[in-house]
Amino acid sequence: MHARRWLVGLGVAVALFALIATPARASIQPPVIETFSFDETFPFAACSGFDVIRHVVTDLTVATFFDKNGVPVELMLHFIEHNDFLNSVTGKSVSYAGILNFAIDLTDGTTRVAGAPVTVKLQGEGIVIQDTGLLIIDAAGNVIFEAGSHDFGPNGDPSVFCPLLQ
Repeated sequence: MHARRWLVGLGVAVALFALIATPARASIQPPVIETFSFDETFPFAACSGFDVIRHVVTDLTVATFFDKNGVPVELMLHFIEHNDFLNSVTGKSVSYAGILNFAIDLTDGTTRVAGAPVTVKLQGEGIVIQDTGLLIIDAAGNVIFEAGSHDFGPNGDPSVFCPLLQ
């Protein structure tokens, strides 16, 4: 479930790059652009003596691209998130913004995931958790290429947030 949220929950610069850097599509039909917004609060991790509660506000843009026959061939998803993580007992919290982009090839199932979905900075400590870069995932869900720093990653352990909120 956390992997799905991470995948659903990588940003602006990379999405624009992906749109610009993707080869021209031989399509008569223009892409269909849809926007969605989500505001969710849920238990995220069980820590020793407290739970981590996550509140996330997400703006999602989905672009569907078509081939010359009008068949969808690629989905591009652009997520902008604002995350707040809260200690359920003390109220201590950390916040960060995240940007995540997916380019899903509907012909072969390959997914490119790029951006900076998790970059947690603490005053006086700098970056303490960082998830940035690029993942390429095949149709079976296997990571076939990875670049960047992935402290939390697609199958990350949410308990990495426990020490930050003690």
